[in-house]
Amino acid sequence: MQQLIWTTPVVEEVCIGMEVTSYESADIEI
Repeated sequence: MQQLIWTTPVVEEVCIGMEVTSYESADIEI
């Protein structure tokens, strides 16, 4: 259970980080 509690927020942060990076890349391309 501890691993799940620790892993879930990290996975969410990584997904959010990837979304932000993709948005920044799109802005740069435009």
